[in-house]
Amino acid sequence: MKDFSKVIKYATIDVGSNAIRLLISNIYFHDSELFSTKNSLVRVPIRLGQDAFKNGKISKKNISRLLDSMKSFKLLMKVHNVDKYLAYATSALRSSSNGKKIIDLIKENSNIKIEIISGTKEARLITNNPAFSTKSKTFCFIDVGGGSTELTLIKNNIVLISKSFKIGGVRLINNLVDKSTWNEFGYWIENNLCDKRNIEVVALGGNINKIFKLLIIFISLMSCIKIFSQINSSELPININAESTGYIGDQSTLTFEKINISQGDISIYADYGESSKLDFENSIWKFEGNIEIKIENGSINSDYAYIEFKKHRIKNVKIRGVPATLSMTREGKKTQTIAKANRIDYDFEKSLVDFSGN
Repeated sequence: MKDFSKVIKYATIDVGSNAIRLLISNIYFHDSELFSTKNSLVRVPIRLGQDAFKNGKISKKNISRLLDSMKSFKLLMKVHNVDKYLAYATSALRSSSNGKKIIDLIKENSNIKIEIISGTKEARLITNNPAFSTKSKTFCFIDVGGGSTELTLIKNNIVLISKSFKIGGVRLINNLVDKSTWNEFGYWIENNLCDKRNIEVVALGGNINKIFKLLIIFISLMSCIKIFSQINSSELPININAESTGYIGDQSTLTFEKINISQGDISIYADYGESSKLDFENSIWKFEGNIEIKIENGSINSDYAYIEFKKHRIKNVKIRGVPATLSMTREGKKTQTIAKANRIDYDFEKSLVDFSGN
């Protein structure tokens, strides 16, 4: 086992267009190698880009918020015994007429020294990663921020070409990206990427992460609809098997141990199930423990499920888990799409799906 007894703490401050962040990392040394883990991350959504890109300068209100945040960051670095730090400002302060004045105010009020960096340096810092050191691949690195997007081609950890465009989340929301900027963006891609082969695209940034999460949720919702629609539309007979059955007289409830309900390629398994009636004309089924709902291309695993039938059709489905896990293999794909949620509800009468939590 490696001895990581020698530990120091480094901090990085990112003054971005959407938010400012303080990341404190634990740095471990072993046999001249460096290893790092995240210790603490603080994010403050000041939205400097709203001022910078619309008005050309940062407002007094946001300057005050920024100064207070930097004082807090200074105290946090102190209590964490941070050895060294680096602080960079990107597109918002780069575009502000009072950016230099704000940097001086921060130094005066919190003794934090911040450097306003160019888009090229921003791209170089982000792409300085051992993951890009392979000689067999060329990477196209995309960093989408609030105020700018950096496109960088990298091979063997060497930047071949890099370009920063004034296209970002805050600018787009405020309709501040003109046609000429989009044309320049398109020309750059056409001239630098279209004739390349074996390029692996790597993207990051809060906007990219949000889009990815929304995409996963969308795929998951569509998958849930597919699962429940298959159950609902099938005219095949429904089979019920269980290791043992019981009856709770005062509740008029049928109980099942190790129950499996199947209909064609679809099945529902649970450690325990109970129902108000042994039919699907008008009944409510509850399942608990190691629940697995299987269809042809996927499954849902959860702790609890509630299914209401009416006229041999599903009326409502409620799935709960800590969390519930949806796994789907899309047509033509070998990899699985996996999503997790604490709650999945499907109302068939209203055609509404609620996928939330975690």
